[in-house]
Amino acid sequence: MASYSGAPNLSFINLKNGEYFFTQDQVIAAIELLLALKADGSIFPGYLSINAPQARAMISQGSAAMILQGLWCLPQWKTENPKFTYGTAFTPAADPAKSGFIYAGPGGNNEMWGYAKSKVPEIAADILYYRTTLEGQLAWNKTCGVSDLAIFPNAKETASDDPRDIKALETQEASFRIAPSAAVRNPEIAKVNLELKSVTPTFEQVIQGLMSGQLTDVKKQMKDTKDAYEKELDRAIKAAADKGAKVSRNDYVFPNWDPMKDYLDAEYKALGK
Repeated sequence: MASYSGAPNLSFINLKNGEYFFTQDQVIAAIELLLALKADGSIFPGYLSINAPQARAMISQGSAAMILQGLWCLPQWKTENPKFTYGTAFTPAADPAKSGFIYAGPGGNNEMWGYAKSKVPEIAADILYYRTTLEGQLAWNKTCGVSDLAIFPNAKETASDDPRDIKALETQEASFRIAPSAAVRNPEIAKVNLELKSVTPTFEQVIQGLMSGQLTDVKKQMKDTKDAYEKELDRAIKAAADKGAKVSRNDYVFPNWDPMKDYLDAEYKALGK
Protein backbone atom coordinates (compact mmCIF):
# COMPACT_ATOMS: atom_id res chain seq x y z
CA MET A 1 0.00 0.00 0.00
CA ALA A 2 2.90 2.35 0.74
CA SER A 3 4.46 1.66 -2.66
CA TYR A 4 1.16 2.31 -4.40
CA SER A 5 0.87 5.59 -2.54
CA GLY A 6 4.24 6.90 -3.72
CA ALA A 7 6.86 5.23 -1.51
CA PRO A 8 8.69 3.22 -4.21
CA ASN A 9 11.18 0.69 -2.89
CA LEU A 10 13.03 -2.51 -3.64
CA SER A 11 13.81 -4.72 -0.64
CA PHE A 12 12.57 -1.87 1.59
CA ILE A 13 15.16 0.60 0.22
CA ASN A 14 14.08 3.83 -1.44
CA LEU A 15 16.59 3.76 -4.28
CA LYS A 16 16.16 7.47 -4.94
CA ASN A 17 18.19 8.20 -1.80
CA GLY A 18 19.55 4.78 -0.85
CA GLU A 19 17.85 4.72 2.56
CA TYR A 20 15.34 2.31 4.06
CA PHE A 21 11.86 3.71 3.49
CA PHE A 22 10.30 2.85 6.86
CA THR A 23 9.82 6.44 8.05
CA GLN A 24 8.27 7.78 4.85
CA ASP A 25 4.81 9.30 5.27
CA GLN A 26 3.23 6.66 3.03
CA VAL A 27 4.56 3.80 5.17
CA ILE A 28 3.28 5.40 8.36
CA ALA A 29 -0.10 6.03 6.71
CA ALA A 30 -0.34 2.43 5.46
CA ILE A 31 0.30 1.01 8.93
CA GLU A 32 -2.16 3.43 10.50
CA LEU A 33 -4.74 2.35 7.91
CA LEU A 34 -4.22 -1.29 8.91
CA LEU A 35 -4.69 -0.32 12.54
CA ALA A 36 -7.89 1.53 11.64
CA LEU A 37 -9.21 -1.51 9.75
CA LYS A 38 -8.47 -3.62 12.80
CA ALA A 39 -10.21 -1.12 15.09
CA ASP A 40 -13.44 -1.06 13.09
CA GLY A 41 -13.60 -4.86 12.82
CA SER A 42 -12.86 -5.12 9.08
CA ILE A 43 -9.98 -7.57 9.39
CA PHE A 44 -10.70 -11.29 9.64
CA PRO A 45 -10.70 -12.58 13.25
CA GLY A 46 -7.55 -14.45 14.25
CA TYR A 47 -5.61 -12.91 11.38
CA LEU A 48 -2.29 -12.94 13.26
CA SER A 49 -2.28 -16.75 13.37
CA ILE A 50 -3.49 -17.37 9.80
CA ASN A 51 -0.87 -18.23 7.18
CA ALA A 52 -1.07 -17.17 3.54
CA PRO A 53 -2.74 -20.33 2.07
CA GLN A 54 -5.30 -20.27 4.88
CA ALA A 55 -6.03 -16.60 4.22
CA ARG A 56 -6.55 -17.28 0.53
CA ALA A 57 -8.92 -20.14 1.37
CA MET A 58 -11.12 -17.79 3.40
CA ILE A 59 -12.05 -16.04 0.14
CA SER A 60 -13.18 -19.09 -1.84
CA GLN A 61 -15.03 -20.39 1.23
CA GLY A 62 -17.07 -17.20 1.33
CA SER A 63 -15.76 -16.26 4.77
CA ALA A 64 -13.87 -13.12 3.67
CA ALA A 65 -14.62 -10.49 1.07
CA MET A 66 -11.28 -9.08 -0.11
CA ILE A 67 -7.59 -9.97 -0.08
CA LEU A 68 -4.53 -8.03 -1.25
CA GLN A 69 -2.65 -10.82 -2.99
CA GLY A 70 -1.53 -12.02 -6.40
CA LEU A 71 -2.30 -14.41 -9.22
CA TRP A 72 -1.25 -17.44 -7.19
CA CYS A 73 -4.63 -17.25 -5.43
CA LEU A 74 -6.58 -18.21 -8.53
CA PRO A 75 -5.66 -21.90 -8.96
CA GLN A 76 -6.35 -22.52 -5.26
CA TRP A 77 -9.77 -20.91 -5.52
CA LYS A 78 -10.70 -22.95 -8.60
CA THR A 79 -9.57 -26.17 -6.96
CA GLU A 80 -11.33 -25.57 -3.67
CA ASN A 81 -14.54 -24.09 -5.07
CA PRO A 82 -14.99 -24.39 -8.87
CA LYS A 83 -18.27 -22.45 -8.68
CA PHE A 84 -16.72 -19.54 -6.80
CA THR A 85 -17.14 -16.21 -8.60
CA TYR A 86 -14.43 -13.60 -8.12
CA GLY A 87 -13.10 -10.40 -9.60
CA THR A 88 -9.79 -8.56 -9.49
CA ALA A 89 -8.89 -4.87 -9.42
CA PHE A 90 -5.99 -2.50 -8.91
CA THR A 91 -5.00 -1.58 -5.38
CA PRO A 92 -6.16 2.06 -5.07
CA ALA A 93 -3.41 4.65 -5.61
CA ALA A 94 -3.35 7.97 -3.77
CA ASP A 95 -2.52 9.82 -6.99
CA PRO A 96 -2.50 7.70 -10.18
CA ALA A 97 -0.53 10.40 -11.98
CA LYS A 98 2.34 10.15 -9.49
CA SER A 99 2.05 6.68 -8.00
CA GLY A 100 0.29 3.35 -8.31
CA PHE A 101 2.98 0.70 -8.79
CA ILE A 102 4.84 -2.01 -6.95
CA TYR A 103 8.40 -2.85 -7.89
CA ALA A 104 10.50 -5.84 -8.82
CA GLY A 105 14.16 -6.10 -9.66
CA PRO A 106 15.51 -7.32 -13.00
CA GLY A 107 14.60 -10.96 -13.48
CA GLY A 108 11.53 -10.82 -11.27
CA ASN A 109 11.07 -12.02 -7.72
CA ASN A 110 11.10 -15.82 -8.10
CA GLU A 111 14.72 -16.85 -8.34
CA MET A 112 16.01 -20.40 -8.78
CA TRP A 113 19.41 -21.58 -7.65
CA GLY A 114 21.67 -24.58 -7.94
CA TYR A 115 23.15 -25.92 -4.70
CA ALA A 116 26.95 -25.53 -4.87
CA LYS A 117 27.52 -28.89 -3.15
CA SER A 118 24.93 -30.82 -5.14
CA LYS A 119 25.92 -34.42 -5.88
CA VAL A 120 24.16 -34.19 -9.26
CA PRO A 121 25.05 -30.70 -10.56
CA GLU A 122 24.69 -31.76 -14.19
CA ILE A 123 21.08 -32.82 -13.62
CA ALA A 124 20.33 -29.59 -11.73
CA ALA A 125 21.84 -27.59 -14.59
CA ASP A 126 19.78 -29.51 -17.15
CA ILE A 127 16.58 -28.78 -15.22
CA LEU A 128 17.38 -25.07 -14.96
CA TYR A 129 18.31 -24.95 -18.63
CA TYR A 130 15.12 -26.76 -19.67
CA ARG A 131 13.03 -24.09 -17.96
CA THR A 132 14.64 -21.44 -20.18
CA THR A 133 13.62 -23.19 -23.40
CA LEU A 134 10.28 -22.63 -25.11
CA GLU A 135 9.35 -26.28 -24.49
CA GLY A 136 10.15 -25.86 -20.81
CA GLN A 137 8.22 -22.60 -20.59
CA LEU A 138 5.15 -24.22 -22.14
CA ALA A 139 5.42 -27.14 -19.70
CA TRP A 140 5.77 -24.68 -16.82
CA ASN A 141 2.56 -22.94 -17.86
CA LYS A 142 0.68 -26.23 -17.91
CA THR A 143 1.62 -26.66 -14.26
CA CYS A 144 1.37 -23.10 -12.96
CA GLY A 145 -0.95 -21.22 -15.33
CA VAL A 146 -1.12 -17.54 -14.47
CA SER A 147 -0.13 -18.16 -10.84
CA ASP A 148 3.58 -18.13 -11.68
CA LEU A 149 3.73 -17.09 -15.27
CA ALA A 150 6.25 -18.20 -17.87
CA ILE A 151 8.53 -15.40 -19.05
CA PHE A 152 8.51 -15.92 -22.84
CA PRO A 153 5.75 -13.88 -24.56
CA ASN A 154 4.81 -16.79 -26.83
CA ALA A 155 4.49 -19.03 -23.77
CA LYS A 156 2.36 -16.55 -21.84
CA GLU A 157 -0.44 -17.05 -24.33
CA THR A 158 -0.87 -20.64 -23.15
CA ALA A 159 -1.23 -19.75 -19.46
CA SER A 160 -5.03 -19.70 -19.43
CA ASP A 161 -8.10 -19.16 -21.55
CA ASP A 162 -10.24 -18.15 -18.56
CA PRO A 163 -11.31 -14.49 -19.02
CA ARG A 164 -11.03 -13.93 -15.26
CA ASP A 165 -7.42 -15.11 -15.33
CA ILE A 166 -6.62 -12.92 -18.31
CA LYS A 167 -8.07 -9.86 -16.61
CA ALA A 168 -6.16 -10.63 -13.42
CA LEU A 169 -2.96 -11.08 -15.41
CA GLU A 170 -3.43 -7.79 -17.23
CA THR A 171 -4.14 -6.05 -13.93
CA GLN A 172 -1.02 -7.44 -12.29
CA GLU A 173 1.29 -6.72 -15.21
CA ALA A 174 0.06 -3.13 -15.36
CA SER A 175 0.81 -2.79 -11.64
CA PHE A 176 4.54 -3.54 -11.83
CA ARG A 177 7.57 -1.48 -12.71
CA ILE A 178 11.19 -2.63 -12.85
CA ALA A 179 13.22 -0.87 -10.18
CA PRO A 180 16.95 -0.20 -10.32
CA SER A 181 19.21 -2.77 -8.72
CA ALA A 182 22.38 -2.09 -6.78
CA ALA A 183 23.60 -5.58 -7.73
CA VAL A 184 23.18 -4.83 -11.44
CA ARG A 185 24.95 -1.51 -11.08
CA ASN A 186 27.78 -3.10 -9.07
CA PRO A 187 27.90 -6.93 -9.02
CA GLU A 188 30.14 -6.80 -5.95
CA ILE A 189 27.01 -5.90 -3.96
CA ALA A 190 26.52 -9.68 -3.89
CA LYS A 191 29.38 -9.76 -1.37
CA VAL A 192 27.46 -7.29 0.81
CA ASN A 193 24.39 -9.53 0.64
CA LEU A 194 26.50 -12.43 1.91
CA GLU A 195 27.46 -10.35 4.93
CA LEU A 196 23.97 -9.07 5.75
CA LYS A 197 22.32 -10.53 8.83
CA SER A 198 18.65 -10.43 9.71
CA VAL A 199 17.65 -7.50 11.90
CA THR A 200 15.61 -8.43 14.97
CA PRO A 201 12.79 -7.57 15.18
CA THR A 202 12.20 -7.43 11.44
CA PHE A 203 10.06 -4.80 9.75
CA GLU A 204 7.27 -7.36 9.42
CA GLN A 205 7.53 -8.38 13.08
CA VAL A 206 7.30 -4.74 14.19
CA ILE A 207 4.08 -4.36 12.19
CA GLN A 208 2.76 -7.54 13.81
CA GLY A 209 3.63 -6.09 17.20
CA LEU A 210 1.76 -2.88 16.40
CA MET A 211 -1.27 -4.81 15.15
CA SER A 212 -1.33 -7.05 18.24
CA GLY A 213 -0.99 -4.08 20.60
CA GLN A 214 2.33 -5.29 22.00
CA LEU A 215 3.96 -2.20 20.46
CA THR A 216 2.66 1.37 20.23
CA ASP A 217 3.66 4.63 18.55
CA VAL A 218 4.00 3.85 14.84
CA LYS A 219 6.43 6.67 14.06
CA LYS A 220 8.80 5.76 16.89
CA GLN A 221 8.76 2.08 15.99
CA MET A 222 9.46 2.82 12.34
CA LYS A 223 12.32 5.17 13.22
CA ASP A 224 13.88 2.54 15.47
CA THR A 225 13.43 -0.07 12.73
CA LYS A 226 15.01 2.18 10.11
CA ASP A 227 17.97 2.92 12.38
CA ALA A 228 18.54 -0.80 12.98
CA TYR A 229 18.39 -1.69 9.28
CA GLU A 230 20.66 1.22 8.30
CA LYS A 231 23.21 0.17 10.93
CA GLU A 232 23.23 -3.42 9.69
CA LEU A 233 23.62 -2.40 6.04
CA ASP A 234 26.53 -0.11 6.96
CA ARG A 235 28.12 -2.96 8.89
CA ALA A 236 27.70 -5.40 5.99
CA ILE A 237 29.17 -2.93 3.50
CA LYS A 238 32.19 -2.36 5.73
CA ALA A 239 32.65 -6.11 6.25
CA ALA A 240 32.56 -6.70 2.49
CA ALA A 241 34.92 -3.78 1.85
CA ASP A 242 37.34 -5.07 4.47
CA LYS A 243 37.51 -8.30 2.46
CA GLY A 244 38.36 -6.41 -0.72
CA ALA A 245 34.94 -5.66 -2.26
CA LYS A 246 34.63 -2.29 -3.95
CA VAL A 247 31.27 -1.24 -2.54
CA SER A 248 29.68 1.77 -0.87
CA ARG A 249 26.31 3.19 0.14
CA ASN A 250 26.38 5.19 -3.08
CA ASP A 251 25.75 1.94 -4.99
CA TYR A 252 22.20 2.09 -3.62
CA VAL A 253 21.46 5.63 -4.83
CA PHE A 254 19.83 6.13 -8.24
CA PRO A 255 19.04 9.86 -8.60
CA ASN A 256 17.79 9.36 -12.17
CA TRP A 257 15.12 6.83 -11.21
CA ASP A 258 11.61 7.77 -12.29
CA PRO A 259 9.36 5.38 -10.31
CA MET A 260 6.65 5.76 -12.93
CA LYS A 261 8.86 4.04 -15.54
CA ASP A 262 10.88 0.85 -15.84
CA TYR A 263 14.57 1.33 -15.00
CA LEU A 264 16.39 -0.20 -17.97
CA ASP A 265 19.84 -0.31 -19.61
CA ALA A 266 19.64 3.28 -20.81
CA GLU A 267 19.13 4.50 -17.26
CA TYR A 268 22.11 2.54 -15.97
CA LYS A 269 24.27 3.93 -18.77
CA ALA A 270 23.09 7.47 -18.07
CA LEU A 271 24.14 6.95 -14.47
CA GLY A 272 27.60 5.96 -15.62
CA LYS A 273 27.46 2.21 -14.88
